[in-house]
Amino acid sequence: MKTIFVSASVPDPRRHEKYFGTADLVAIRDAITALVQVVTPRDRVIFGGHPAITPMVAGVAGALGTLENVTIYQSAWFAPFFPRENNAFKSLEIIPAENDLEKSLKEMRKAMLANRFDAAVFIGGMEGVEREFYELRKSQENLPCYPLATTGAAARILAMEHRRELFDRGLQELFVSYDYLVLLRRLLHPESLQQPEMRNG
Repeated sequence: MKTIFVSASVPDPRRHEKYFGTADLVAIRDAITALVQVVTPRDRVIFGGHPAITPMVAGVAGALGTLENVTIYQSAWFAPFFPRENNAFKSLEIIPAENDLEKSLKEMRKAMLANRFDAAVFIGGMEGVEREFYELRKSQENLPCYPLATTGAAARILAMEHRRELFDRGLQELFVSYDYLVLLRRLLHPESLQQPEMRNG
């Protein structure tokens, strides 16, 4: 069983125009939906709870009957604001709060990113998505990281910053594809796209 890390959020229009200005909210929703459909039937997803992302993941995984293959991390700092969909997850890791928000988020990410991953996918997002990208690249040097540029926001910024590297790896589709089911299958389960061998007779 593979373990796939997902870093995603929907940018807040009240913060950072550089994120919200390029965010494609429909693409973010479609990418999250496709990722859960591709990964959770046989592999594990780990992500940090976000009030706009958690209900999407819970809804799709619940419909597929794959909630047991999803682990969500949350900081207790946000306990008064936890979405009710948190209760759907059988694996919910609540990390104790520190004395301020930044320290609380740091401890949550430290616990979450201590897992070993087979790949990481970055969707939309703001500064937290960028931070998780670079922390993972530092702690797991050879980890395949896939920023979905077409979802915009932080994912687009990361893809553009690493454009040459991604192109060298043959990952041009990250910049143009909105067919996330096919794209994520190709990236995470390439064997599922192989055609069965044709036999005579």
